[in-house]
Amino acid sequence: MTSQEIAACDISRWYRDFEAITFKTEIVQLSPAFVDFLRREGIFLPDNNTVVNDWTSDSENENWDSLSQDEAPQTDHKLPDDDPSLLRIESIFEQPEMGSILPKLNWKCPTDAGWMTLDGSLRCCNLEQILLLIKSSDACMDALNQLVNFAADGTILPFAPTLALRKWTNVDKSMEFRCFIKNRSIIAICQRDRTFYRFLLEMRRSIRDRIVTFFQNHIKDKFPLNDYVIDVYLQGKSKVLLVDFAPFNSETTNAILFDWEELQSDEFATPGREIEVRLLESENIQPDYQARIAGMPYDLVSLAANLGEGRQADADAIVDVLRQANDESK
Repeated sequence: MTSQEIAACDISRWYRDFEAITFKTEIVQLSPAFVDFLRREGIFLPDNNTVVNDWTSDSENENWDSLSQDEAPQTDHKLPDDDPSLLRIESIFEQPEMGSILPKLNWKCPTDAGWMTLDGSLRCCNLEQILLLIKSSDACMDALNQLVNFAADGTILPFAPTLALRKWTNVDKSMEFRCFIKNRSIIAICQRDRTFYRFLLEMRRSIRDRIVTFFQNHIKDKFPLNDYVIDVYLQGKSKVLLVDFAPFNSETTNAILFDWEELQSDEFATPGREIEVRLLESENIQPDYQARIAGMPYDLVSLAANLGEGRQADADAIVDVLRQANDESK
């Protein structure tokens, strides 16, 4: 996989070409000061913003406000009030047509930080929530650190740190699909949500036909790569929306209901082969356990795992882990 392949899937590179068929998005070029602020240890908010956000209850806010000066977290890592990235983000929230926002850093969404929110979603209503999700996401911070390290080594990259703020839309997870493209042709399609939906089984043909028509009309001859992955959303009875692009690579992209060995086999590359739409066929098939715990603190997962070893979980320890996670989200 090359840097050009990664760059092609960077939303800041492809959004303008596909703006008409995807969710409204505003791109923010991140200043060096903002990048440095994101990479610093701990979660500190700019001075001109409050710690209070829609994810915390009034009692939690009162507890924070009641902390003494000695108890409150201290830091010298300030983000200037006039930082261009900060001002740009704040101006986007002021746009009436945007409303709530889903943040995305270059090619990474902070999906592994969803456990930080009360409803598990990535919906953000203010700057503080964006900072909390991005800084709490290992996936986002790893990607950001890689960009910075490459630049420090003198590597010239065809992209720079950017933050994509996408208009929040309530979607039906059952209608999200991942499509695998090889040699500019779709070779496989599967549902993204690992949940059994009986009604999808009767829609298999229409799902394939709608996605193939959409791909041929809007994407096939416009995207620069030959091999890649797209996520799409089937909205209503006829509309299809592009969600994202990803590299055709096992290191960066989850094959979900397929595995990469079969996707890269000669069988799937056979010309004229019927496109397989793979769905969960039975409610007895459980979602991947790793996917369920991906966003949970490791300490909590470890404590839960001890139950399977015949040891009594320490309830106080679990409470301590949850309290610590709650404290860090303030």
